[in-house]
Amino acid sequence: MVFHEEDLVEHIGGNPFDLHDYYANPRNYRSVFEKYIPHLSMLINCIYWDKRYPRLVTKEYLKNLFSKGRPKLTVIGDISCDVEGSVECTLKPATIGRPNLYV
Repeated sequence: MVFHEEDLVEHIGGNPFDLHDYYANPRNYRSVFEKYIPHLSMLINCIYWDKRYPRLVTKEYLKNLFSKGRPKLTVIGDISCDVEGSVECTLKPATIGRPNLYV
């Protein structure tokens, strides 16, 4: 499944999603991606992200998810590798010598 920007966030004021407004005013949006996570077994993140944008997955959400038992989500891959970025649990990049990181 491929998610698009309008799947990831909602306007805080309740306005309809507008891609140009989201790029220009990301502070007016909040993530709603976590509602999909219980249905995913794998998440491969490949998006551009910077600190102006809401995170897709927070450490707090994952801590809560895993505190309830073993979730369906078993793999998170962050191709974009924004350390503590859109997938906040990305803590360091993989290397050629250590391509698999388990945190």
